[in-house]
Amino acid sequence: MIKITRILLAIFFTAQLLAGSLFTSISGQLYAKEEKNPYLVRTFVTEDGREIDQIIVPGKPPEIKAEAVDVPEPGTYGAITTNHLFQVPAFDWSYGCSATSAAMLAGYYDNDGYHTNMYAGPTNAGVCPMDNTSWGQTEWDSGWYSECPLSATHQGKDGLAVKGHVDDYWVDYDDPGPDPWIGNWPEHTQGDCTGDYMGTNQSVWQSSDGSTTFYNYSNGAPLYDFTECETNPAIPGYPARDGGHGLRLFVESRGYSVYYDGSNYQNYNQYIDALGLTYGFTFAQYMAEIDAGRPVLIHVTGHTMLGFGYYYDSDLDTETVYLYDTWDHEEHPMAWGGSYSGLLHRGVTVLQLATVSVPRWESYRGDYGDSTSGYVDDYFDDYATENEVFMYGTGFTPSTTYKVIYWDGDGDNVVSELPTSDSSGVLKSNHTFNEAQDAAGDWHVTVYNQYANPPDYDPVRDVGIIVADDNSYGSSSFAATASAIPEFPTAVIAIAVLAICSGTYLWLRRKAAPAPA
Repeated sequence: MIKITRILLAIFFTAQLLAGSLFTSISGQLYAKEEKNPYLVRTFVTEDGREIDQIIVPGKPPEIKAEAVDVPEPGTYGAITTNHLFQVPAFDWSYGCSATSAAMLAGYYDNDGYHTNMYAGPTNAGVCPMDNTSWGQTEWDSGWYSECPLSATHQGKDGLAVKGHVDDYWVDYDDPGPDPWIGNWPEHTQGDCTGDYMGTNQSVWQSSDGSTTFYNYSNGAPLYDFTECETNPAIPGYPARDGGHGLRLFVESRGYSVYYDGSNYQNYNQYIDALGLTYGFTFAQYMAEIDAGRPVLIHVTGHTMLGFGYYYDSDLDTETVYLYDTWDHEEHPMAWGGSYSGLLHRGVTVLQLATVSVPRWESYRGDYGDSTSGYVDDYFDDYATENEVFMYGTGFTPSTTYKVIYWDGDGDNVVSELPTSDSSGVLKSNHTFNEAQDAAGDWHVTVYNQYANPPDYDPVRDVGIIVADDNSYGSSSFAATASAIPEFPTAVIAIAVLAICSGTYLWLRRKAAPAPA
């Protein structure tokens, strides 16, 4: 029953993704190498012979929003692997898509329990909220724009009594400046928002309102922490700040460090491999970033978004990014190397913090006894009276106490401690429970780890939830309603869609494949 269930889930997820993103992937692959980026403002060669592209990202919310999807539960289903990060805020556009995407990245770290100074405002008791609705909107001549103090501070918003980013740098969308503060009042002290450090909206960095600059090696190699256009007047476009370097400056201003490998700070911009360059950031590298707990900035033509998850089918070679697009608070798919709302996928910006968080529990589907480092592996049998869960994880402190919280039908919870990990730091426990089944027959299980520092668990930050019964599966970073497995007619339709899409996809891939040399 379990294997059949996983097959149906895999078919359902595949059909959903294929319907939303497969054909954009195909179209993207057909013209990726031919379409020139209209926001590539110049290509120049440095004194040591490196060829670098300067790109302006002016992204603005469109009239028509992209279609949202339900992101599947992390796990492996045969050839399909999917994963996504929990506790990632979804902000809509606030004075620049690049700064807004960076703010979501910072908000994710603010919620992990180890980088809690990324946002230090008064809202939500100082913990970055999961969206920016509480800060409202402001009307300008070009439209209404949402406020978000983590991307752009604004006097009168989030308790700010003095001038901030918006007051000093914003006139209206696409205005080239000079900025309002120049010649009129002292510039505010930068410090609380990503836009300050990324050069967003700032005429002194050649950024019109709404835009941010990024630099890339023309051959697709990673360009680490680029600063030469700030320091070398001989370079065309001087002075201008690279948004990736600015993101590093922001996290450092909050008291954290970017990882340094002995040669480079690990914040970099890079074109993707699908553009057909000598080098390029691959989907496998993107998956590795997500698996390591690091969201990634995703650049398409003229726009920046935040990638927080992925879906990969090795049989069909389906590579899908899950992202927040800064246009709403919904989850969206995009085919790797394809297009998003007609905007071609071009590159990424990666940021790797020096401080590595303790591994966190997340739900993971697998057969009883599987071994996958750093996850919870759960097995539920098909008996309504009892379910078993097998849990383990690596990289944990042996003295750490792990617990399970059960919700009953009334919403009350019963706490039950599991045995601590053994001397190797691996938690091994078979734990049988039957007290967690609610009146509707659903089992509600929350798994979290109580770290030695801080001593008290935080049900918001250190939590992974598994919801299951004998008929349905589902999961979320908070308590969730189980998502029903497709019934037989739905499964048949999904199989038919999958077969049609797969055949079309493989035919087009053969048509688009380059001729043998």
